[in-house]
Amino acid sequence: MVLSGKQRQQLRGIAHNKKVVVAVGNAGVTAGVIAELKVALSSHEIVKVKLPAADKKTKQALARQLCEAANAENIQEIGRITVLYRPGDPPVITLKK
Repeated sequence: MVLSGKQRQQLRGIAHNKKVVVAVGNAGVTAGVIAELKVALSSHEIVKVKLPAADKKTKQALARQLCEAANAENIQEIGRITVLYRPGDPPVITLKK
């Protein structure tokens, strides 16, 4: 799924007021974390994930792992928080063209 800049901007605005739903511990991306992320994405479509304290490349690698495992799109990374999006079936969030 390829999102335009305007669509990413819209999703960042929606995610701004949301709380962190999934937290990745020091064990990294485990089966439990992936299962919880899939459930959260199914019900919310857009989810904030808190990553463990690490250097930037490690956090980016963890975010990529989560995206691949949950078939989601990484919308934004700020500090230890990353925002993931996966449209529902049918989509709840209507994206601009």
